[in-house]
Amino acid sequence: MDRRRTIIASVLATVVAGAAGVLLKVQRDREWAHGGDDVSVAVDLRLADHETFDATVVTLGGPSSHQTGAPPGSQALVVRASWSEAPSDDGHHYSLIALDKRVFPPRLLSANGAWVAGAATESTGSHWSSAYTELAEHYDWLAKTAMVTDERGSTFPGSAIAAPALSSGALVATWFTDTADGRLPLTDPLAEVLIALVYVDDDGDVRWAKRIFG
Repeated sequence: MDRRRTIIASVLATVVAGAAGVLLKVQRDREWAHGGDDVSVAVDLRLADHETFDATVVTLGGPSSHQTGAPPGSQALVVRASWSEAPSDDGHHYSLIALDKRVFPPRLLSANGAWVAGAATESTGSHWSSAYTELAEHYDWLAKTAMVTDERGSTFPGSAIAAPALSSGALVATWFTDTADGRLPLTDPLAEVLIALVYVDDDGDVRWAKRIFG
């Protein structure tokens, strides 16, 4: 009898574990498809050069003095992103990524620096994580975010800008448009640029990306 009870308990445990796994997959698939649907985002973006960079940052709500100005001869994309109704779980964070969509899949722009808009204009940095590679598996427009591994090792495709872990906030972020590989400079960011908001949980796992501009 005891052996029979043990077998039954083992079978039930397997069934419960399998059902939980299926439910989790369904939940995650729905997150990939609909995560961020309730987040409201407004985006304003401008092109700047070495001469206009500082003034453009200030115009969009950044500080009047900072250490990441555009070098001579460069072109920069300056973006103000404001959001509300975002998740507010402890330990999570958001990231902003910008891409050149004149090619498909769109290519990441080089993140520069950012500031939390407001009286304090707190600065925030740029980064990249191997966890972001999962974005390419779920969104065709983020196929270029996959980490490339070859005989030389692993290469990160670019960088993202860290956004504050707030349910509502605003960030002034800057990217440089890299023309060193022969790409032409941007001329119409309203038509040529894509901006995405990425949600990362407290384990460092990407949960969803939301196309917020372009």
